[in-house]
Amino acid sequence: MRKFQRWIIVCAVLAGSVVMAAVTKGPYLIYTGNPSTMTVLWQTDATQSGTLYWGTSTSYSSGNMSSTEISSSSHQHKKTITGLSPATRYYYKIVVGSTTLTGNFKSAPSSSETDIKFLVYGDTRSNPGDHNTVASRIVDVYTADSAYQTMLLHVGDLANDGNSESSWTRDFFPRNQSSILKMQSSLPIQATMGNHEGTGTLFKKYFPYPFVGDRYWSFDYGPVHVSVVDQYVGDGNDVTGLILNTAQKNWLINDLSTTTKKFKIILLHHPGWAARGGHDNNNFVMNTLHPIFKQYGVT
Repeated sequence: MRKFQRWIIVCAVLAGSVVMAAVTKGPYLIYTGNPSTMTVLWQTDATQSGTLYWGTSTSYSSGNMSSTEISSSSHQHKKTITGLSPATRYYYKIVVGSTTLTGNFKSAPSSSETDIKFLVYGDTRSNPGDHNTVASRIVDVYTADSAYQTMLLHVGDLANDGNSESSWTRDFFPRNQSSILKMQSSLPIQATMGNHEGTGTLFKKYFPYPFVGDRYWSFDYGPVHVSVVDQYVGDGNDVTGLILNTAQKNWLINDLSTTTKKFKIILLHHPGWAARGGHDNNNFVMNTLHPIFKQYGVT
């Protein structure tokens, strides 16, 4: 009888030592410019492998792939679904331990598409409740009209303190805001860096786009060409200069002059003209960038 009791106690202790990681961010989506792909990301609070399943229905029968951490220090996962058909709705789920989280997206339209709808927002820092209210409206829009479930452009200032993991968790990836979770799992987030993103290290961690330079790049999406501009050199908290170095300026001119897309869009944080008090007009954008935009037919 004593041996049996000891065996029960040992089993109980061993069972209690198993720690299941929780998903702390995501799943969320980014689009890296290849219309036949979509990238799914998530983060856990401890080391935990996962599996991504996807398909054109909730049977998720098109494929699956296992996932391990990008690095043990970040507990971050990034998996890219390939072989997607144009403008097609796909459903996906991630299975992490005993947790299953789901989402869906529409793949990018074909390059021959002539018109497109998409959504734009920004400055989501500081108040996750307000962010959730805006996210709720975004969900309403693409639910009522699926033509809007394409891409979501974010004009920067995603988190209040972009150098802080806790700020990213609280401001941009809050687990208690259901509309934010739904929105992020259904629309690829195409973001530019704002001054509140600080040095940009965590911005690049959570949004690993195929940057040409430090934090700038461009991509095509159907009939649209989007040039993502980095207005900050080094520490982005200094917003007094807001200039582009020579390399980025030359890249931007070449990028705009060579694209053949119907629509050209610039994604940047600080505009040239301020619409209200608290921020001045930006002379560099007005006097240097705007003439470039005008010359090359930016939409």
